[in-house]
Formats: sequence, structure tokens, C-alpha cells
Amino acid sequence: MDIISVVLGADTKKDRTKDSIKIIEYTFGNYQMVDIAYILHEKFDRLVENEKFSVIKGKNSDVRLKLQENDINLYPVNKENVKDINAEVEIKTILNAPVCEGDKLR
Repeated sequence: MDIISVVLGADTKKDRTKDSIKIIEYTFGNYQMVDIAYILHEKFDRLVENEKFSVIKGKNSDVRLKLQENDINLYPVNKENVKDINAEVEIKTILNAPVCEGDKLR
């Protein structure tokens, strides 16, 4: 986790340094980085594993789904709230042909 500490209005350099250290200690003591992409992939994989998919008017009903990658995966979260993080994944189980590789299903 990268932290940028900005302290304004300190009387001395020593006070500014002390306040900056307090901010950094507070951040490391109260926040942790959470891999949101991991949580989403875990939920997605469980859902896809247990679900049946069908393609209406399709030549092949074998559909392999892939979760689109996110640009940012790690987020700082207050340690008290980490247990409250939940991901919901909804997937269409009945698809209309044609379905091509790379199609986005929303």
C-alpha cells in the first residue's frame, strides 16, 4: 500500500514529521488492501461451475464464459469492513445464437 501524507499548518518541521508518522501509522493500523478481482473471480467460477447454459438456435450449446479483467484490483478497505465485502455476479443462462468468442453478455 502506498501512502502519501500531506500535513499543512504545522509550526515546525518536527511537528510536521510527527503528524505525518501518525497518519501513516493510522493508515497501516486500520486499513488493508483487498483484492476485489480475486473475490469476483471466486464468485464467478463457483457460479459458472454450477450453472447450465443453453444457446437458442445454436449449432453448439457448449459455452465457456470468461470474466472480463478489471483495470484496478486492489483497494484499501477499513479492516472492520473487510468481512462485509460481497460480490454479486449475474449471468444469462439462456443465450440467443449467434454467440461468438469475445461477445459481452450483459
